[in-house]
Amino acid sequence: MTNNNYYLLAAIFMGLALILYQLYLLFKIFQSRGWKETEGRIISSKLGIIESFGEADAAYRVNVKYQYRVQDKEYTSKRLYWGDVSSSSFFKFKYTRILHKYPVGKIMSVYYNP
Repeated sequence: MTNNNYYLLAAIFMGLALILYQLYLLFKIFQSRGWKETEGRIISSKLGIIESFGEADAAYRVNVKYQYRVQDKEYTSKRLYWGDVSSSSFFKFKYTRILHKYPVGKIMSVYYNP
C-alpha cells in the first residue's frame, strides 16, 4: 500500500467521523426540542484562550457561565448550544461579537431536560 492510499483512507475516516459527529448533534438538537424553559442569569462571560502560538496566533473560546433555578434547586451551566464544547477560532473578533450578546447579569432563556 502506498503513502497516497494511507492519506486517502485517513481522509475518508476523518470525513466519516465528522459526518457522524454532525448526525449526533442533530439528534441532540431534535431530542432537546421538547425541553422546558426557564429564566437564567449570566454570572460570567469572558474570552478564553485554548491554545496560544504567540500573541498574534491564538485559538479562542467563549466562556459563558449562567445560573438557573428549577423547582427551588439552583443549577449552573456553560452550554450555550449543542456543539459549543470544542469550538475555537483564530478570529478573535468572531467570539468578541458573541460575548457582547451575553454580558454578565443578562437574563436569558434556558432550556432544561425535565
